[in-house]
Amino acid sequence: MARIRTGIGMLSDLPPISLQEGKLTEVQLAYVTDALRSIIKRLNGLLTVGDASKGSQSGNLDGQFIEFTFVLANTDYVIPHDLERVPIGFILMDVNVDGAVVRGTNRGSWGSRNFQLRCSQASTTALLILV
Repeated sequence: MARIRTGIGMLSDLPPISLQEGKLTEVQLAYVTDALRSIIKRLNGLLTVGDASKGSQSGNLDGQFIEFTFVLANTDYVIPHDLERVPIGFILMDVNVDGAVVRGTNRGSWGSRNFQLRCSQASTTALLILV
């Protein structure tokens, strides 16, 4: 499953701007100014990690939301991801029971399509950001 780019928590792209006689029009200048103000506003304390929907891009982080249920305790699980690179770690956002989620016993096997985690408590559903 490819990462879903919901746009939530992400800065939008600017459309192409064509100069007229080598200059910006008043409308174009206003648009660029508004876009820059929006970027400044987002960077000054309003960055988010997105909406946490399953498989979604994690806002402005190069990461992916993963929700996974650990059926058995203390068992390594190979979990697929769509980062298209080897992850460097994860940020645990939420769990439904009191269980510790940790990397699997073989972190060296983390790859561009899978990673390994385990949990100390059976039947734990964890929401994490893989980064």
